Amino acid sequence: MLWQISPEPVLCFDGDGAGARAAARSAELALPLLSPERSLKLATLTGGEDPDTLVRKGGAAAFQPVLDAARPLSVALYDLVTKDKPRETPEQRAALRARLEELARLIPDKMLAGEYRRALLDRFFEAGRRPMPPAAPAARPGRRRAANGGASRRWASPACPGRRSTSPASGWNGPATCSPSCSATRCCCRRSRSR
Repeated sequence: MLWQISPEPVLCFDGDGAGARAAARSAELALPLLSPERSLKLATLTGGEDPDTLVRKGGAAAFQPVLDAARPLSVALYDLVTKDKPRETPEQRAALRARLEELARLIPDKMLAGEYRRALLDRFFEAGRRPMPPAAPAARPGRRRAANGGASRRWASPACPGRRSTSPASGWNGPATCSPSCSATRCCCRRSRSR
């Protein structure tokens, strides 16, 4: 068994279509053998190389970057299963989600199976999020759009419509500008007006 050599051996595959199919099949076959103490990493070669020729040409030093770039099985499995799968319709997304959940159930250890399910579905939902529409431009502080189609006036509190700011940094520096006819029940300047 590979796990007698290492608790997380690295399987290396060619970067072509046949290598991707072999990696997907190997990952699926490994799932029933996983445990919290045993996992795998998958590495993929690029540039038309295969592991044998790369090692023959450059030795262990040439192969080390491939090992360093190996992906954990949960990450590689998601990439292999979802690659080129359509997900435009609810039916397509449901089928893909069902496949990811089915793969997680192949792991006999229930805790580990739950972690794989969560990791796979987290990525599934993250990939399915649509970008948020651009936010409406924020109103400048102290401005409110009037109902008459665009005119605006300074204001600081809906409770006191006449209060005006004279200090942009603080938002308001005194009650002196509220009109004597202000009838707001929570008027901030009511205390300072003479009755």
